[in-house]
Amino acid sequence: MADETVTVRMSRSDPSIIWGFRLQGGLDFNEPLTISKVVAGSLAERAGLIEGDHVVRIAGHHADSMQHKDAQDAIISSNNDVEIVVERYGN
Repeated sequence: MADETVTVRMSRSDPSIIWGFRLQGGLDFNEPLTISKVVAGSLAERAGLIEGDHVVRIAGHHADSMQHKDAQDAIISSNNDVEIVVERYGN
């Protein structure tokens, strides 16, 4: 069971500004969607995403039924404001 569930909201003023994180996994990879990289100083880092976070929802869509591309598309279609709910486990 997760140690905590965290809702991360990110906003950017221009779509050319990167969110600054990388996803891995998805239904098509038979592993949960996970934050695999967070760029130092990025919007993602400032909003509180941490490498190893397990993604529960992206923009209101449940991640457990998403293929990797579905997750990417949900982030892209959210334009300049995205909400990601993650479960965080202790180290």
